[in-house]
Amino acid sequence: MGGGRLIQFGTVLILADLLVPEDFGLVALGFILINFLVIFRELGLGETLIQRQHDLDEAYSSALILFPILGVVLYFAAFLAAPYASIFFHQRDVVPLIRTMAFSIPIAALGMLPTTLVRKHLAFRNRLVPELSFAVGYGVVAITLARRGYGAFSMVYGQIVAETLRSLAYWLVCPVRFRWRPSFRVTKEILGFGQKVTAGTFSIYVFNNMDQFAIGKLLGDAALGFYSFMFRIANFPAVNITHVVNQVLLPVYSMIQDDRDRFRRSYIRATSMIAAATIPLAVGIVLFGREGLIAIYGSKWLPALAVLQVLAIYGMLRSVGATFGSVLIVSSHPVWLFYGAGLQIVAAGMALALGAAKSGIDGVAIVMTTALIIGILMTGIKVTIILGLRLTDWLRIIGVPLLISVAIFGMVTGVSPTASAGWLVAKIVIAGFLYLSAMYWLYRGEFRVLFQELRSSDASGRSDRVDC
Repeated sequence: MGGGRLIQFGTVLILADLLVPEDFGLVALGFILINFLVIFRELGLGETLIQRQHDLDEAYSSALILFPILGVVLYFAAFLAAPYASIFFHQRDVVPLIRTMAFSIPIAALGMLPTTLVRKHLAFRNRLVPELSFAVGYGVVAITLARRGYGAFSMVYGQIVAETLRSLAYWLVCPVRFRWRPSFRVTKEILGFGQKVTAGTFSIYVFNNMDQFAIGKLLGDAALGFYSFMFRIANFPAVNITHVVNQVLLPVYSMIQDDRDRFRRSYIRATSMIAAATIPLAVGIVLFGREGLIAIYGSKWLPALAVLQVLAIYGMLRSVGATFGSVLIVSSHPVWLFYGAGLQIVAAGMALALGAAKSGIDGVAIVMTTALIIGILMTGIKVTIILGLRLTDWLRIIGVPLLISVAIFGMVTGVSPTASAGWLVAKIVIAGFLYLSAMYWLYRGEFRVLFQELRSSDASGRSDRVDC
């Protein structure tokens, strides 16, 4: 899974050299609508099926019917809504782009059931081929078409091909087997729980997209292109590393939710690992961002340097905050996802327009980071209460890797003031080696226990699995 994420990240870096900010901005405008509809592609059914421990044949039968129906309905919703998005953003080119992008919704919906069962049964080795298929398919198609002058549509066609390959691959590695027992009662039950998850997901969507929504409306697609590219770079740790780990944590937490002490220890170890991996990346982006942009792209993306640095802090905070969702869902408190995101929406909504008017995309980045802090504090307090965490636990989880990262990366940053690619790579390698050495010395016991726990859970899931 990690290899696929790195390939996708590398693809974005290459596309940034082949395309212009306006292309990234146009695609970002399209994804505002597409990502909104994706929320309803499964109505929280994926998390519901993972959490559910009874009437599984009935639940799987219902999901197999619901996923494709929802995908088709949402495709037509996107098709009909495209002209209205064009009018709102004053961008005619977004209509054919959205209507083309919408094909990815039903295609992805077809693979949702095997994808969910792979997660439920902890068969994460089965994810390797589908996720690599997605990453390689997207990269090959998008880069090839970008070189041939397809502009924004190179990323759109890449997405459609990638979703097709991934859905097919999941059915190949996880041929779903269960007794066909559709049940209206069970359908109502899973939709009822799924609605609670969807409410939180919807709120998170609104917060995660309101910055791009405001920029697209107030500042135009070029400004949105600068912002969206910097957001992808700065949020690579949160969106990729944390997402991959969370795919494991939700089913693991579901298995140990009744043992609160074990639940607490497992969360501390997992979050420590996430923080240890994501915090130095964020610190590195802040300190090496200018050198990296100049070395790779010259001055093309340099106007958005401040945005990159602010959003790196945003990504660091988001990577830790993203661990709260699994705890809240497993402990039957998914509504707190809604509360936390709702508070963030209110905080950001009151200042976004002013931030954009006063400081452009820099102001938007500052507003979003501030609002994120407010929401994380709220949901973090709830998770702390649920698991019985202490302040010292959080200081060890976040404070130690942050202090070590700042000390090591700050020291290495001053080695050479030049922005040559060679010096940049050398400094990153040196800083990374020193950081990994320090963290291994401090946390080697805890990480070893976590890896053993995940491996034993994975083996248990594979031995007990009957569906994949």
